[in-house]
Amino acid sequence: MYKALYLLFRNYWKDYGGWMEILKSPFTHGAVFSAVLYVIGLIAVDWRNLAIDSLPTVLGFSIAAYTITFSLMGSALHRALSSSIDRIKGISLLTIVNTTFFHVVFFQSLSLLYSYLSKGSGLYIIFIKMNIGKDDALSIYNYANKFGDVLGFTLFMYATFLLLSVAVALYRLGGISQRIANLPSKGPVPANDQPTVNTFGENGIVKTWRFKLLVRIAKAMGLYRV
Repeated sequence: MYKALYLLFRNYWKDYGGWMEILKSPFTHGAVFSAVLYVIGLIAVDWRNLAIDSLPTVLGFSIAAYTITFSLMGSALHRALSSSIDRIKGISLLTIVNTTFFHVVFFQSLSLLYSYLSKGSGLYIIFIKMNIGKDDALSIYNYANKFGDVLGFTLFMYATFLLLSVAVALYRLGGISQRIANLPSKGPVPANDQPTVNTFGENGIVKTWRFKLLVRIAKAMGLYRV
């Protein structure tokens, strides 16, 4: 079990690009900038309660988008994403989309867990049990609490900004689907790709209920206009 989890995270981390990809991300830059405003007092918010109240809903949306996207993806779109290679990363677009969704869900879950675990004075109690004097324990706890507060706020903002990466992933899926629809017909479409049509060229995947559902999600995010 633990080995399987290790392999899963190792493959995900490798495909995503590691720490350098996170450091270069505009979502990280936005989170750090927000943290600076938080430190100097221009943003005053109880991020722990905000995270606990909002992140379960946000996380549920991300998981739903993840599940809907891959469960409703037809074989034509799956083949197109598998065969399209990103020129920068050198991996398929299917892997990039999958890794993006997993990255979003992972960091939103991590932020929510941190929000729960960082509440209370458990760290101070641990210092006392380590026979550290109360004054020293309180001083160390205050410094650690301030650092943890900024770290938690940054993590929360990063997890929130990552919703944009879900929108980008869905937008790229829409672009690939549109290019598929413009390809000439190469034969009959598998049964799971034709709930409403029997040909792939003229009508194409844009007429399927799977693609229509993805369009509805993109419209709700303001990414698709007719």
